[in-house]
Order: sequence, then C-alpha cells, then structure tokens
Amino acid sequence: MFLENKKINNKINMVCPNSNKDVIELFHKIGLLDTNLSSEEQAFQRRRLYYTVCITFRLFLAGLLFQLRNKKWMQILVAILSGLTILNYLFLKKKGDEWWNIYFSLAIYVLLFVTSILILLGVKITTYALPFIFFFSIFAGLFKSMTILSC
Repeated sequence: MFLENKKINNKINMVCPNSNKDVIELFHKIGLLDTNLSSEEQAFQRRRLYYTVCITFRLFLAGLLFQLRNKKWMQILVAILSGLTILNYLFLKKKGDEWWNIYFSLAIYVLLFVTSILILLGVKITTYALPFIFFFSIFAGLFKSMTILSC
C-alpha cells in the first residue's frame, strides 16, 4: 500500500512537480479527485477544480470584502486572518511545496495586514485598497496559472 501511494505521488509529481501530497490525499478522501485516473488526467482534474472551486470562492470572498470594506469588524477580520496567514507562511509551512509563488502570496498578505492596520489606525487610506489587493492577487494567480506548464 505504501509503495503504491508513493508510485501515485511520483506520477502526479511528473505532471505537477510541486504537488502537495497531503492536499492530494485529502482531495482523494473527500471525492474531489479520482484515484483511478492517469497522472495527466489527474492534473487536468486538478486544474478544473482550481478554476471552478478555488477561483469562484476567492471571487466571492473578494466581492464580500468589497461590500463590507467600510465595516470596522471586517477590517479587524482581514487584519487577523492575514496576520495568521503570514505566521503560517513564515513558521509552519515548508517552503516550496506549493505550485504558486509563496513569496508573492506572502507579500499580498503582508499588504493586506499593513493596509487593514493603517485603516484601523485612521490613516487616510481608502478602504477600496483591501478588495483591490485581494482582486489583484486573484488575477495575478490566474495569469500565472495560464503561463505555467504544470498544474
């Protein structure tokens, strides 16, 4: 069983070189990815999952952030969540396990954190900056996903 899983992960990594095996196993367990597919078919399935679920969810969050950007509790929530994400990237994650650019993502979350703190402190920054930063990260991720050869 262990060797079989290792072979599956190696096949996936041929198509998706920076595949996170824990995420792949979770997707298999909850039925989002089919284990009986070839590595190329799994890569296609993962890309489809990214474009339908991940992007749609992130656009929903960005729209929600746009609608609630003037609410103090939303600004506090953005500061807390982006701060926790920064800590996760700096201290808990292994570097290089993701297919996206971890440093770009870290920069986005630092921008969100600093901007939300400055807004909370009353510095003259438009609250449109928060959803703008989030939308920018989505479209940059879409652009990158279209220019790389792996999933």
